[in-house]
Order: sequence, then structure tokens, then C-alpha cells
Amino acid sequence: MLVPKSINVASYYPAWEDFLNLTPDPVAEATYTTPDLDTGYDSTSRVYSDISYVDGPGQSGTPVFGFSIDSWLTGQTDPGVYTDWTVGNLDFRYINGRMTLTPVAGQIPVISDFSYTVDTSPKIETVDNVNTAAGGTAVIFPTPFHLLPTVLATAAGAGMTSASATDITTTGCTLHGWTGSTDTGGLVNYTAQGE
Repeated sequence: MLVPKSINVASYYPAWEDFLNLTPDPVAEATYTTPDLDTGYDSTSRVYSDISYVDGPGQSGTPVFGFSIDSWLTGQTDPGVYTDWTVGNLDFRYINGRMTLTPVAGQIPVISDFSYTVDTSPKIETVDNVNTAAGGTAVIFPTPFHLLPTVLATAAGAGMTSASATDITTTGCTLHGWTGSTDTGGLVNYTAQGE
């Protein structure tokens, strides 16, 4: 739970009634900044936030929240510049989010959740006729995934009975071509799907 602080320390207030207020004299602006997130490589992702709150004890009204992001690419340093954000796509590798609240006495919220989401549309990579060696051949996906993809391999070579993918990572896998129970190699098609 996050609650904006007061501009004064407790000893400033002479009467016990002052302590019935959640935050008697709120700061002009309260912020919370998330840790940096490394997505693994430069790519375009959608970014948006979610803020949940309840009215503080004895408080009512609609608080004014803002969301901003700080992002940068591989090889760059953190610019430390926050851009107001709602929802949209952005090209980055590193990012952090900042929630800003402009507190008003009598309308102080208790923030129960603040999160931001980075997501991408599902991606499908299809490659045909990969020449695999007996025992398997390592391949690199045309573009990397953020999370482990699902890989479906199918036999494409004459006489082959099946194909499989092992050692799957976000950047590639090892393809095997089978004739019966023997890893003979041959032409293999594969489709990798994920985010």
C-alpha cells in the first residue's frame, strides 16, 4: 500500500484531532518509480499501466494520477527522462515506469496496486527445408522471442518419418530429422510461435 506523506513531521501538529486525517498537509506531488526492466533485446512492445486505489479513511473524491515511462535501447545509457504515457507501442530494450499523484487534502487515496504491462502480439516464424545433420542441427530463429516459443517441427525430406525440436531457447533450437527411431537428419520444416 502506498500513501502520500505529509509535508510536516508528526510533532508539528498540536492537537490529537489532526491525526484523524490520513495526511493532513499532503506533499504537492508524490511519485513511485519501478525498477528497470530489461526485455532482452531491442524490440517494439506495447506499454500501458494499471493503478488501483481506495479512498483513505475519511477521504473522498477522485485523485489525479499520471503515468510516465523512461526507456532506452541497447548501447545507450538511461536518459532519466520521463514521458507521459497512456497506451501505445514503443521501441526499447530497457524501461521503467513512474506513477505520479497530485494529492489534495481530503481526497487522499490509498494505492493498493500499481503495475505496468509490456507485451507484444504473438509472433510466428516459419522456416522450410532446413537441412539437418544426423544427431541434430542448431538453428537460430530469424528474430528472437521474449519468452520461450512453442516449436513444431515436421519432416520434409524423402524417407523421413518425423521431426522434432529440442533445446528450445528464445533465440533458437536444435532440429532433428527421424527415420523410424534413428536420428538420420534430412530436410525439416519448423514453425516457432510465441511472444
